[in-house]
Amino acid sequence: MEFDFESDLSSHLDGSLPDIEADKEFNHFDESISSNHDDGSQNSTPILKRKLEIEPITPNETSRDLTITSNNQNTVKDHSYGLLHDLLDENISMDLLSSKWRSYLEMDSSEFTRGFLNLILLSCNCQPFLNHFDMEDMESIPETLAQIQSSTFNFNNTFTEPYLYACSTVTGKSFKSKIRFLIDRLTSASIEKDKLSPASYMETIKSWIICMTTSPWLSIRHTSSGISCMLYVSLANALSKIQDDEDYDEGNTDKVLLDNLKYLFDDIYKSAILIRIRDTRSIIRLECFMAIHECCLLLPSHLQDRSTLLYLGWGLSDTDAKIRKFALKIIQQLFRNEQTEGLSLSSLNFLERFSSRIAEICRYDIESVRAVALQLCFQLLDHQLLKQEDIEMLSLCIFSKKAQIRLPVMKLIMRYCDQSLKGFLQESTQEKSLKKILAQESYKISNSAFKKLYKKNLVFSIIAHALETWIIENKQIDSSQQAEETEADSTFPFGFNMEVSRLENSEEWQMYQYGMSSVHNELDPLGSWEEVIEYLLFDHVNHLDGNSILKHCAPKETIIDLLSSYMYFCLNFIEKPSLMKKKSSESDYTLKQLHLLHELPILVKKYRERNVATYYFIKSLDYIEEQTLALPESRKDMMSLLTEMEYVAKASSTYRINLVCGEFFHKIISLNLIASDIQLNVKLYITSVTDSLMEDLQDFLKYSRSARKATNHDEKIEKLVTQLKFYCGFIRSIGTSEKDATTLRLVSDLLEICKQEEDELILYSCVRTILLCVLHELNRHCSNEVMENYFSVAMEASHLLSNRTKELFTGKLFSTIVILSVYLGKSVFVGRSRLNDNELNDIKTLNIEEQLATLKNLSKQLKKGESNRSAQPSLLEDEKEQGLWNNLFEDWYPNHCRDPSLLIDLMQGLKKLVL
Repeated sequence: MEFDFESDLSSHLDGSLPDIEADKEFNHFDESISSNHDDGSQNSTPILKRKLEIEPITPNETSRDLTITSNNQNTVKDHSYGLLHDLLDENISMDLLSSKWRSYLEMDSSEFTRGFLNLILLSCNCQPFLNHFDMEDMESIPETLAQIQSSTFNFNNTFTEPYLYACSTVTGKSFKSKIRFLIDRLTSASIEKDKLSPASYMETIKSWIICMTTSPWLSIRHTSSGISCMLYVSLANALSKIQDDEDYDEGNTDKVLLDNLKYLFDDIYKSAILIRIRDTRSIIRLECFMAIHECCLLLPSHLQDRSTLLYLGWGLSDTDAKIRKFALKIIQQLFRNEQTEGLSLSSLNFLERFSSRIAEICRYDIESVRAVALQLCFQLLDHQLLKQEDIEMLSLCIFSKKAQIRLPVMKLIMRYCDQSLKGFLQESTQEKSLKKILAQESYKISNSAFKKLYKKNLVFSIIAHALETWIIENKQIDSSQQAEETEADSTFPFGFNMEVSRLENSEEWQMYQYGMSSVHNELDPLGSWEEVIEYLLFDHVNHLDGNSILKHCAPKETIIDLLSSYMYFCLNFIEKPSLMKKKSSESDYTLKQLHLLHELPILVKKYRERNVATYYFIKSLDYIEEQTLALPESRKDMMSLLTEMEYVAKASSTYRINLVCGEFFHKIISLNLIASDIQLNVKLYITSVTDSLMEDLQDFLKYSRSARKATNHDEKIEKLVTQLKFYCGFIRSIGTSEKDATTLRLVSDLLEICKQEEDELILYSCVRTILLCVLHELNRHCSNEVMENYFSVAMEASHLLSNRTKELFTGKLFSTIVILSVYLGKSVFVGRSRLNDNELNDIKTLNIEEQLATLKNLSKQLKKGESNRSAQPSLLEDEKEQGLWNNLFEDWYPNHCRDPSLLIDLMQGLKKLVL
């Protein structure tokens, strides 16, 4: 699941950034006029808490062309219009423009400076009327700018005009590139002429520009901030050239020039860049971060500045993705500079503090930012600056839709595991070598095998933890699903229904598929199913003491379910389709199947207590072709597997495991290729299951007829329901006993229980078992007399269920389904095309149309409440009703959601066929 990153980041910014001026353009016109505005823009602007949302420039600010109005206050000799026209003239080349400006500068530097500042004001839609007196009075710069702003914006609507610096047109882009080029030329000219002395024109320009950056008007503040960044980079470039000179020696270099250059550079950085980097507008903050990034490329030592590192931390939590991206790129420079200067203590402290933030960006940010952050994480990992929590956060990216995110994360995890293995060996082998330590173990293992096993354990642990966290973050479980998860005793995303999620192509399946495919591809060979089996069969842990080094290689319970499902995924969704396409690999495929068949009985035996693991181990048999099961060399493994399956089927109370066991036994019986002794064992086992159930039914009937409720009455009910569910799981796939008398006695006992008991769930379980027995007997073509007995028992039991559950809609519903099914089966069996009058009257009393209307209404309520899983339709608020409803779908539609439309189709279909 992708999060809304901007809303998610508000917590990082709230209370962290200082107050700043409000943009006057967004205040009401009448409120924008202040009585004391002439006191200076810094003192007259109200304090406004930093806005957390990004405020983009309005479309008209970026699409319209700049219109230059006449200004009577400027003389013809003023250079501002000439300079601006030269800038906007596309026919004038950069070199020609530079020579013209240089000639203006040499002719009269003070007049040129005034014209240049007026040009900037003019590009902001201000009235450029700076005169010579204004230029001489440097102390009154704030008051002068306040007057210009007041006369420009407070008495007309020029603030609605687009300003040149923000225009995205060709003219606007050309203006910025040319102004940047000319600022570089002005810096070079000042270095040559007066060594950037305090009396130079550069000092004058700097003072005015920095003051403009505090303007409450966006056009002035944005333009001046951008030009400040250009000056900042230009000065950094000059410093870089001096330091890169082969003959550079700080003692021999012109000290005056170097001091002036550093002073001007630091002054702009502290007075403009570090102030505007906290601006309310992201476009201005972005200008500052881009300038710092460019400067750090020119002056690597600049990154060691504590203020730079401080604001980089803020940049990682900025609401603008571009700013977060540039902040990450600047941090990358720390590692590039390490080769020459090394990481300073302040840099290390910064990286340790913000490593978790960088990992969080990898998890939740947009793709372009995540890609940069992932590159940075590799550098952090190489310097051991990523904590265990950071790796766990990064591992969640395995379940990303984008391969360019998943694959680097898998490589990162592998590198982390290599580092961890190296650290573990260094710590464990301080006194003895690994070879000597392993020689003392009762389980003999080589050095390389130990390292491989340790690495597997670490990798699979990280992936399992990532899967569990991913489920918690992305899966909302309603009450019925929650009950199913409890039965599965696992937080595995699909429970037992991976194949259904695949068929439905759910988002959950897609994310799982992406993640497991990445694991399989990037962990080669550790990610193969053979390696997974080898890891799961690391079976010597129980007899090891607590100090054994092999304890660190043992599979933990948290990853067993993951690996069982991963093994099933690899076998049936990656390897099998690939092998089936390659005809030349048939022999290899057969060998792989035999290998799997040999290992499965051991896996099932070892993890028989883990429901999900057992389920997927059994389902892994889908990988094995029927012809392979019939091979002579597979006979021994088949017998071992059959023994384990019998044990699992008897011991398990999980319905879906009973189903897959039944499917396995059915496959053996239906395949004539399989050895007869194996088939005989299966039939004997089925007979024993039926006989065992018969004994339990007799015991329960005796208890029920005694009319004495034991203290453990509820436990007896629950046990019988579980046994019936287990038996139904078998007969759905295999069928009933081959002896008619046995099955008839079974359904008769179930009918007797229906007559004795009033518990809704046991009534439902008995009727369900009777119906399955009847349906199977129909396929066996029994005699008319036998089938009449079956039909009679089923009808009587269904009426008992309907009468005993009058207050429960689900009980009546299932009773109706049974009656319709029996009538349909009876008509087919005797060859009738219509029902008799008694049967028609019986159906009329069922009120089928009313039940269908209730089902449709229930379906609408459930669909309406899909967005709120905790909301429960009123019909299912009753605990007994909900219990029957969940059992109905779990028994009959285990691979689908609890959708009433399934029952609507079934009811309408049965009604149409019967009537």
